[in-house]
Amino acid sequence: NNIPDTTHHGQEADKNESLGILLAAIDQLPYNQKTALILTQLELLKGKETADIMGISPKAVEGLIQRAKTNLKKELEKTYNRQGKYLK
Repeated sequence: NNIPDTTHHGQEADKNESLGILLAAIDQLPYNQKTALILTQLELLKGKETADIMGISPKAVEGLIQRAKTNLKKELEKTYNRQGKYLK
């Protein structure tokens, strides 16, 4: 591959910091919310598959994901506000 790497080292550090903040925020979620979020958003499983793994209904999975996203947004807003950064 002869394409030069144009990623600035500062950009890479920002990405790593943002990923670390996101993972820390996910880790703060209640267990069931975290599990549903990880299975559907990171492992890319369908709601039915996630429901089967978790032993709950697909509707319950939807509720957990919605609550997880709401709680994740709140946690990220707190983190970024403490650091003087702003979410877009």
